[in-house]
Amino acid sequence: MRFYLIIILILISSINSFSQQLTLHPGIGFQTPFTSLDQNTSKAPTFRHNRVRQYFSYSLLITYTTDKYSISTGILNGKTGVSYTMTTLPDNTRNPSGAPRRSQSTGLLTRHFPIIYSREIKRLGFGANSEGLYRHNISIHSIIGASISYTPPSNAGSLSLGGAFFSGDTIEISRTNNTIQRFGASLTAGVILQLYNKKNRPTWNLTLYYSQGLRRLVNFEIDYTLNGETFATTLISRGTVAGIHLSYPIRLKKWD
Repeated sequence: MRFYLIIILILISSINSFSQQLTLHPGIGFQTPFTSLDQNTSKAPTFRHNRVRQYFSYSLLITYTTDKYSISTGILNGKTGVSYTMTTLPDNTRNPSGAPRRSQSTGLLTRHFPIIYSREIKRLGFGANSEGLYRHNISIHSIIGASISYTPPSNAGSLSLGGAFFSGDTIEISRTNNTIQRFGASLTAGVILQLYNKKNRPTWNLTLYYSQGLRRLVNFEIDYTLNGETFATTLISRGTVAGIHLSYPIRLKKWD
């Protein structure tokens, strides 16, 4: 709540800003989700989680910009996901050339409703002409924000996978996605690289960000058997992701 009050105060203070505009930002990108291990469960020595797995994301944001800062809000569709890999235990594998491996990942659709504050911290120019003017400009912006998220019901609630390898090793996996909370919250920080054309108007921008989830959203309960040895591991997702996003501004209105 305090964050939203700060945003309102910033909007009120912008009345005296020299230039203001309203733009629409459709965008696409990729997210890598992160999970943590439930300390009440155990895992096999060869079980690894948080391997790099990217999911497609897309957004539609509306941005209010002054000569000092920008504020964006809208919707971003991403994933609340998990990824992990495991091999048979080295002391009981039947493959002399190395333990076989099996990897899995899954993502549940999650809708984010963010409010993002950004401010320019540096501007760089490239391709100066004879008059000393730059043909291309890039500005670097820092961003902070907060988001409320919603994870709709999904029919991808469980998975069973197993089988024998050529060597005779077996890995069997049963996973259940147990949604704890459908509504979540997160804090975001990152940077924006904003490109400008010859007329010094903003064009494409690339955002790199990290979003830390604050509430437990999904428990991924994984039961697996490695050559007859049974393990049970629970991974927790709070909706934490790292992402990259590309968008293009469409001007709706400008005030001078």
